[in-house]
Amino acid sequence: STQWVADAQAHAEQMMRKYPGQIDAFGVCSDLFAIGSSAAVDAAGLSEEIIVTGVDGLDQIIEKVASKKSSMRLTFLQDSREMGRISVRSLVNFLDAGGKIPKLEGQKIVEPVVYIPAIAVTRENAHEYLKKD
Repeated sequence: STQWVADAQAHAEQMMRKYPGQIDAFGVCSDLFAIGSSAAVDAAGLSEEIIVTGVDGLDQIIEKVASKKSSMRLTFLQDSREMGRISVRSLVNFLDAGGKIPKLEGQKIVEPVVYIPAIAVTRENAHEYLKKD
């Protein structure tokens, strides 16, 4: 949402004012937050001093990472197809077990957390992930 971007920009500006010269990076949990944080860093002329990293692999962020003119240096691209596939598989397993978490010899076979590898998109490989028009 645009509000998240604006909030992240305001928070980054506030942190840079409060801790001038002491911030090396903003590592944020969403590319929407990264858009705002990066805008604040770049507007302050600190894109070489402070790096910004995000998570989601949004096209806009991958373009900023590839541009080399931005504080954006890294985003983690999440495999949404794999996330969907695993979610559906987990739901089917859950329903096949009668709406209960299946057990195998007293052990849960449905993990409460499923790890899906993410791809680190950096300046070195961002061109591989840019959308072709």
